[in-house]
Amino acid sequence: MDICINKKMGIEECMMIMKTLQDYFDENGIELFGKDILEDELITIKEEKQICGFITLKRKFEQTYEISWLAVEKEFQGKGIGTRLIEESIKYLKEKNVKLLMVKTLAETVDYKPYEKTRAFYEKNGFLPLDIIKDYSEWEQGNDCKIYVKVI
Repeated sequence: MDICINKKMGIEECMMIMKTLQDYFDENGIELFGKDILEDELITIKEEKQICGFITLKRKFEQTYEISWLAVEKEFQGKGIGTRLIEESIKYLKEKNVKLLMVKTLAETVDYKPYEKTRAFYEKNGFLPLDIIKDYSEWEQGNDCKIYVKVI
C-alpha cells in the first residue's frame, strides 16, 4: 500500500469513492467535499496504483485539526484502511506539533444504521465523545452532530 500525503492528485478518484458510498454521502456532501478539498490537507492510500481510501484534514487552530472527510472504498472496508489513514494522519499532524484531532459525525439520536459503524470506528480508534449538537446548522435539518476528540 502506498501512502500519499497532501498531494492534490487523485481528487476525482476520491469523489468517485464518495459517489459509491451513498449511505454516507449525498450530492450535497460530494459538492461540499469538492470545495473543502481546495483548502484541506489530503492523505490517500493506494492499492495496486488505485486510491482505495482517503482522509482530509482541516486546520481549526494552531494545535487543533478536524477530520473533515474520511472514506474507504466498499470492497476495502474492514481491512484496516481507515485505521491506517487515522494513524498516518496522526504521524503527519504530530510533525506539525498538533495536539488535538476532532471529528464530527451523525449522532445516535438520529436513527440511521450506517453511522453506527462510523461511531464504533472512531471509538475503536481512541476518539472520545465530547458533545452532541442538536439539529446541527451546517447539516440538513434534523441531523444531530456528535463531536469526537482525540489527544495526539
